[in-house]
Amino acid sequence: MGINPGEQVNVGLSIEQQALLISKAIRDTTDNKMIVRENNKITIPTELRRSLNLNKGDKFQVLTLKDRMVIFRKKTGNL
Repeated sequence: MGINPGEQVNVGLSIEQQALLISKAIRDTTDNKMIVRENNKITIPTELRRSLNLNKGDKFQVLTLKDRMVIFRKKTGNL
């Protein structure tokens, strides 16, 4: 996706609130803005973790869209 440490990303929920969306910040938005840390980690804001019922060790299906957005969808027994 071409995001490097120190760059800003937008973190938000999908419309149906079933997936976490992370995209490279290219303009002002109302989404949560996070900074990519040196070890390429992004902190998911608490309110988003709660909305998606995310827990330590959860697994995700990862999809990349248009080279600037990544969708993380929590895996369930059906995926």
